[in-house]
Amino acid sequence: MKQSNTSPVCIVAIDTMWGAIEWILPLCKYLKDTKELQIVFVLFRHNVKDIFQDNSSLEMLVKDVSDNRCYDMSSFAPSWSCFILKYLRRFKKKPLSYGYKLWERLSWKVFSRVYIRKWIYELNPFAILKDNFGGFSEQFKVFLTEAKKKRCRLIRFPSAPSFTYLPGLWIDLQSHDFQSSDFQADLNIVDNTWDADYLESNKLKSVVVGTPKFDKSWVKYLEKQSDLTGISSVQSGKYILILLKNEKSAIFNHLDFTSILREIIKTSLIFEEFRIILKPHPRQDLALLHRTVGEFKSTRISVSNKPSFNLISKAHIIVAMPSGVIIDALIAGKPVIEYFHFNELERALLSAFKSIPKNFLGGMSCLDSNGNATSVFRAKGLVAPADDPESLEEWISKFRDNAEWEGTAKIRDIFPSIPMEKAADTIMAFAG
Repeated sequence: MKQSNTSPVCIVAIDTMWGAIEWILPLCKYLKDTKELQIVFVLFRHNVKDIFQDNSSLEMLVKDVSDNRCYDMSSFAPSWSCFILKYLRRFKKKPLSYGYKLWERLSWKVFSRVYIRKWIYELNPFAILKDNFGGFSEQFKVFLTEAKKKRCRLIRFPSAPSFTYLPGLWIDLQSHDFQSSDFQADLNIVDNTWDADYLESNKLKSVVVGTPKFDKSWVKYLEKQSDLTGISSVQSGKYILILLKNEKSAIFNHLDFTSILREIIKTSLIFEEFRIILKPHPRQDLALLHRTVGEFKSTRISVSNKPSFNLISKAHIIVAMPSGVIIDALIAGKPVIEYFHFNELERALLSAFKSIPKNFLGGMSCLDSNGNATSVFRAKGLVAPADDPESLEEWISKFRDNAEWEGTAKIRDIFPSIPMEKAADTIMAFAG
């Protein structure tokens, strides 16, 4: 794994899922192209497929930006140790499940530490960009400990766009305790001013860099990629983009995912001038999704796993279940219709829990002024709210000729446009 070290090396450490990669990729490409910086990706999963899944387009982009230097956890362990782990992983029942966990921890802390130390000393990176403000996995702690010995600095960035810390807006503000983190970052790069204010109130250094993945140069780069321009039929006409939520989300213990999806598709098909493109969630059950789509026997419907920011930039209208990707669409200047049965969900939650639990939608949870369950997008007037097929049809009719929506202007008060140079110059300052 010996690498040429003709320019400063920056490691991007992804300790969560691939939503974070979408956020940091354009920044890494800008650093590589304008600052002549070498980029190396380290994914803390057992293999690359665990994080990319079926998203071959995203995997190709990572390999391009990193010059095919993308490593998973198996890169830092002896082959015989990986074989044992692969064998033990098959046994989910106790006590063999304990054997897997114990062997993984022992292998990583003892054998992998040697491989990591050698690898770090060969690359001699000046910084690690670590996604997610939350805690570290055990594997990352080992990795960072060895990197710190080479005076490598840690820069944290959000699994963006981040929308966790604004007081009075989001429900659960206590789950992120920066002071108790095992490793304090040398710098936190964030995409909005409220995150910076929150971090600085906790005596943590930060800099606001905006949302790199919607930088114009990055979108232009994506459009030049012949195999990332989308489905050929998308090029020939307008389409409605449907952004999906994971059907394994806890809310679908109370509501039926496929029923909601059928309503969205059936209503969207009324508008014959539009194609219908569905964008799956990273953890979507694609077999279930394709079965549901197949019920309609329409050539105007397709499922695409292209990068979300590419699909969003070309969409005419966006219909979304409550999800953080709504922010991406608003930042791109697109009208968003949020479709969901909040009244039904609230009745189900009250029946099951006697009160509405916190984080019932994850980070998108919100209670309106009357204490009713809703999303923060609706509470702040960022989306067009649709609760049934009739209201969805009405909103699509409004947007078919006029794609303006005040929510797209409001989002700029939260996520201002900031030049990519600011983030790049801040990171390069760490190079000395």
